[in-house]
Amino acid sequence: MIKLSTFSKKSISILVALLFLGSSSFVQAQESTQKSKSFEWEASISQMSKTNLLEVLACDLAVRYKFSDHFSAGIAITPSCMMALDQPFGGYFYAPIMASFRYDFATQKVASPYFILDAGGSFIGLEGLQGRFGVGVSINAFDNCSLFTELGISTLHLETAWVPISVGIRF
Repeated sequence: MIKLSTFSKKSISILVALLFLGSSSFVQAQESTQKSKSFEWEASISQMSKTNLLEVLACDLAVRYKFSDHFSAGIAITPSCMMALDQPFGGYFYAPIMASFRYDFATQKVASPYFILDAGGSFIGLEGLQGRFGVGVSINAFDNCSLFTELGISTLHLETAWVPISVGIRF
C-alpha cells in the first residue's frame, strides 16, 4: 500500500496526466510496429469522481483482441488514486488488473456507440475487487484511430461506487 500523504492533489493529477501521455506514446509506437488489425489499444483518463467518503482519479490502459467488428475482449490496467475527502493530502494509489469486454453497435459509422464491462481486482496496494460498466461513443478521427468519451459506474468491494466520465484514444 502506497500512502500519498506527502503528495498534493495537483501533484497526483500531474503524475496521472504524464502517465496518460507516456502510455499514449507507447501505444502509438506499438501500433506503428504491429500491423495486425486484430488488436485494439486504448488509453483514457477520467475526471476526479466523488463517492460518499472518497475522491477517485483514474486512467485506463487496455489492449483487446477483436473477435469481430462488434466484439472485443482483453485486459486493462487502471492506475487509480483514492483520497479521503476529510484528508485532502492523504490517499492511496493502486492499479487493478481487469478483464475488459467491449461491444460496438455501429462499427462502419463516423460515430459508434458502445458499451464496456470490466471486472477484476487489485492484489498489491489497496486490495479488493473492482468493476466498471460504461456506455460511450467513439468518433473515427483517422484510419485505425478513434477518440472516445464514456460515462460509467465503477465500484470497489461492491461498497463504494462512483461515476467516472472518461475521454481517450483508441488505435
